[in-house]
Amino acid sequence: MKKIIIPIFILISLIIMNSTAASGACLSELKFSRSFSSQDLDFSGKGMKEFPKEVLGMTDVKTLDLSDNKLTNIPSEIQNLKYLTVLKLNGNKIYELPSVVSKLKFLKEIYLDREIWQYRLNEVKKITAARIILVG
Repeated sequence: MKKIIIPIFILISLIIMNSTAASGACLSELKFSRSFSSQDLDFSGKGMKEFPKEVLGMTDVKTLDLSDNKLTNIPSEIQNLKYLTVLKLNGNKIYELPSVVSKLKFLKEIYLDREIWQYRLNEVKKITAARIILVG
């Protein structure tokens, strides 16, 4: 069976175009981390209202920065990001985390809003052993 290899810049372009359409952000505003690696995705501060669904199919993502957007929930399909080590959700209005976060075995750090989560740390600790970093 032949494997199809898509150059990383084409994949990034597709993700940016689809995420831009879903979030209403301008194409020029979206950026990936300095390394331009599909393993480190930076969608911080883009005014996104919905989780970028295209990311859920990228199983090699290690760092996902969704901080400072307008997100209100995280889809249960986040469990597809098997190798995720850092998840930044601070600066959003996320009041619930899906229990499937427990399936992210490589998750080392999760960033959350201090205002929302400071008195609810036990809830997060029940679903992940990751280091919880409260911001704000």
